[in-house]
Amino acid sequence: MNAKAQTEYPKNITRGSILSPNTINSSWPSPSGLFSFGFYPEGNGFRVGIWMATDKPETRVVVWTANPDVPPCSPDATLELKGRLVLRTEQGEEKNVTYNDDLPDPATSAAMLDDGNFQLFNGSGYLMWQSFDYPTDTILGGQVLTSDSWLQSSISRSDHSSGLFMLRMQNDGNLVCYPANISNNPDTAYWSSGTFSYAAMLNLSHLGYLSLEGSYGKPIRFLSNGSYPVKNKTIIHRATLDSDGIFRKYSHYIVSNVSSKVTEKWSSMQNPCDVKGICGLNSFCQVVNNKSECSCYPGFVSVEPSMMFLGCYQNFSAESYGDKEEADPALRYNFTSLNNIRWDDPPYTVEILMEEACKGSCMNDFNCWAVLYESTRCRKYNFPLRYGKQSKDITTKALFKVKNIGMAKESNHNHPAPANDESRIKTVMFILGLSLGSVACLCFAFAVSSFIAYKHKYHRYVGETINEIVNYILSMTSNFLVTLLLLLAVLFTSEAAQQPWDGFAIGIWLVGGDDITVVWTANRDDPPITSSNATLSLDENGKLLLRTNDGQKEKIIVNTTYSATSASMLDSGNFVLCNRSGHVIWESFQNPTDTLLGGQVLHSGHQLFSSLSETDRSTGRFRLKMQVDELSIGNGSYFRSSLYSSSEDNQNGTIYLATIDANGIFKLYSHAPDKDGKLKKHDLMWPALKNPCEVKGFVGLTAFALFDDQPNCVCLPGSDYIDVDKKTLGCLNNHSDGGCIGGKENVTHYNIAQMENIIWPDFGYMEASMSMEECNNSCLTDCNCWAALFKKDANGKDVCTKQKLPLRYVRRNDSQEDPTTSFSKWTHKNNQK
Repeated sequence: MNAKAQTEYPKNITRGSILSPNTINSSWPSPSGLFSFGFYPEGNGFRVGIWMATDKPETRVVVWTANPDVPPCSPDATLELKGRLVLRTEQGEEKNVTYNDDLPDPATSAAMLDDGNFQLFNGSGYLMWQSFDYPTDTILGGQVLTSDSWLQSSISRSDHSSGLFMLRMQNDGNLVCYPANISNNPDTAYWSSGTFSYAAMLNLSHLGYLSLEGSYGKPIRFLSNGSYPVKNKTIIHRATLDSDGIFRKYSHYIVSNVSSKVTEKWSSMQNPCDVKGICGLNSFCQVVNNKSECSCYPGFVSVEPSMMFLGCYQNFSAESYGDKEEADPALRYNFTSLNNIRWDDPPYTVEILMEEACKGSCMNDFNCWAVLYESTRCRKYNFPLRYGKQSKDITTKALFKVKNIGMAKESNHNHPAPANDESRIKTVMFILGLSLGSVACLCFAFAVSSFIAYKHKYHRYVGETINEIVNYILSMTSNFLVTLLLLLAVLFTSEAAQQPWDGFAIGIWLVGGDDITVVWTANRDDPPITSSNATLSLDENGKLLLRTNDGQKEKIIVNTTYSATSASMLDSGNFVLCNRSGHVIWESFQNPTDTLLGGQVLHSGHQLFSSLSETDRSTGRFRLKMQVDELSIGNGSYFRSSLYSSSEDNQNGTIYLATIDANGIFKLYSHAPDKDGKLKKHDLMWPALKNPCEVKGFVGLTAFALFDDQPNCVCLPGSDYIDVDKKTLGCLNNHSDGGCIGGKENVTHYNIAQMENIIWPDFGYMEASMSMEECNNSCLTDCNCWAALFKKDANGKDVCTKQKLPLRYVRRNDSQEDPTTSFSKWTHKNNQK
């Protein structure tokens, strides 16, 4: 800091002045006695700080603390001004109170001012340092919080160690509150001023106006009004980030240097449970008598009941799910629930299930220990859980997997194996055809008559293979249009249809190629159609219905607001329903599944969902969402978003389609006809990503992806493949936990595996500045930690982020400029099951 202009403030503290807690010279007061600087008692020791001297010791208001992360010093410590302000401990260790290792010039004098500011000056009387430039949890009247500065709360009114919350004046002009032990990002913020790109500082004026101001001091937003001076009273205004995480402004009314009244003038929040982190890990907050009250989740006990911010730990040890010889988990665990509760962490997976099915899914899921359930949405989580909150206006129910009490030792049962892709019923999409010729509009009445006529002849196809039927269709002219019900009659009544496939589904596919290219699917998550008597019909209400089992069951395939009287399969690949006037009232182009065709548009807010695999057209794991502008593919094969463009005219009948493939990559394909009019095998024209390992979810949980010519899935230490033949399904832990004893980890139970340049994008549950060795040990001794990521932040500062399981989207870090080291905790060899 450069020396500031000379001031006229009294410099009553000279070089060589010493303070000691054990003497009457334990502090330096301001001229009027409103504030003091020096030693104040805390716990069994003393801290150095600034406090309002107008209050009694038991109600002392500390407004600034030196070295809040250092434990209180002993009564034998001293504080001396000797060119800098030095705190010397009983052991002779010296700590710099001013945060600066080197001042521009030696400080020769100091002053404690009546506004609460403590200042150091050089021999020429120039200001070298002041406490107003380094606030801790409070700003006073006349003080500002500048851009990229922050306040950090204290642990409590009686413990001024660095607390759990931060108030940051961001470079983007927004004043934001965050938990202190995690990365500052929008997901962890719990209050903000909403002044993006405008404010440059937070100012508390001498009159008590609390405002956000621009670069030239012009107020942009007033958070709190001020007050005029009162006769025979001194008013001290302060704004403090309190230990409960709420930013408040107070006014102290002083009469004859005695605080007569303290009034809260403004509060950033009214609900204390809206503060993220007010209750520790694995606990939740509820408001009782306008105050926050923390409780442990079922199956947990508090680390320290008087300090619930420390959180809760599981009161039982979880056995390994990785051993296939383990007993049925339903014999070991059951569920207990809490209503009107939620937490903010994202789930590692979401399923659409009824509540009992949701419980069963979690019970058989190796990673699932808690569920948030609402309206068939089953959100699955592992511990620890953060930022829990219970309130009547919350509609979600929480389900917790807990150990059965008094459970006997289980007998051996095979654990249910996870479902794999191949076990799903294979589905063939032979319902709606896409021809290469001109558009032929076929009304539904004609289709019905064709179907009736054709059904009498279907027996001649019995014994023929599906390929022979397809070849028959393809041998027709390019103007041949496969009608909806005619093709159904062939496929649903042919015995040959049951030989290669287990069932059928309804969809649109490309006719004319060697491979079946499905571009749209109806009711894609329904079970395949297996009835040989299934029919499609347009009923009297204008609904397109699927009837199975001799008409006993009906399923709406297309549901429209208005009645449809006809249907058409267009050469563009669009299947449409029309009303009596011939107007289109429904079209497949407006309801895409995983593919866009030439001329089709994905509108803002709409999505494509991948298929589960090339042979299973059920909804898969990936989606493409159009968030702002339209994303489309023109007939000349171009994206309006300029992801890919072509100026060539489409004169040769080439069909273009863009698909989000089962592996999560959005690709543009072209199908060009050969000289005989038959479609060639598709050509890949453009992929959104070339490396499939960059797709989040390409490999399953607790595994990471490598790409060396071909993508590969590798398990993290302490885990095994779910299915060694299908490695992308992910991995499972092959060990049990060692038990959390009194909130402390059984460290002898574990090893730590270290890996270089392995990263994951999920935010951890805790982040702190520490060395690599400290990061290793911190994870080892933390009951909630199963992995940790060590790296340097943008300022070159060592940062350790601790993570729970399961780990998602793990991959190799290819950046040479930002190396990382990851730690994975797993059971010691002697303790493996």
